[in-house]
Amino acid sequence: MTMHTRPGLPRRLVRVAVAAIIVAVAPACENSLKVTNPQSFSTDVLDNVRILQSVADGAEGSIHQAYDSTIPFTGLLSDELEDSSTWINWANISLGRFVAGAPDDQGTQSQLLRARFAAIDAEARIIRVLGDTGAPKSILTAQVQTAKAWADVYLAMMYCESPLIPSGPSASDSAVFKQALTEFNTAIATATTVGTSAAAFKNWALAGRARVNLFLGNFDAALA
Repeated sequence: MTMHTRPGLPRRLVRVAVAAIIVAVAPACENSLKVTNPQSFSTDVLDNVRILQSVADGAEGSIHQAYDSTIPFTGLLSDELEDSSTWINWANISLGRFVAGAPDDQGTQSQLLRARFAAIDAEARIIRVLGDTGAPKSILTAQVQTAKAWADVYLAMMYCESPLIPSGPSASDSAVFKQALTEFNTAIATATTVGTSAAAFKNWALAGRARVNLFLGNFDAALA
């Protein structure tokens, strides 16, 4: 800042005046950059058409992430894999030891259940934002419906019991497979309605339905 002084005005007096101004202004500026609860990001903010793609991608990504965690734990537990690492948690599972609070096979099941809920919640959000008319024609709906069905496939393949609905009672793996079959049929119908842009999700759903039919003993349907 450049100060212009009148001839004869003592520089010391100028410095005192500037200091007085700074002291007076400082309290008014001290909160100018302060933000209340910057980490707050409520669910309502996600009900926005510009964010829906990220919501759908997040739901699908949760399925992939949960599956990545499930493979080594279920493989170790079934002796399909054998631990040779130095990580105690894998060693425990490999030897059939379960330790309270440690990541284990039950924890990976919880990851899949949370991922399935993320897909359920994403589908409900897409319907809220796009409406009953727009949602069935959206590739995002096909995406999260397919991800939800695949979550049930993994749950049924790897665990003898899982709830069919969030916080619901346990159901047999065959019941979960049957639910997945219904979900894949819905996803395939949605992807067909959307058209060529949803071809990847339709193929993913077709592969899932074939696997479900195989486990249910519907061999002709699986082959088809």
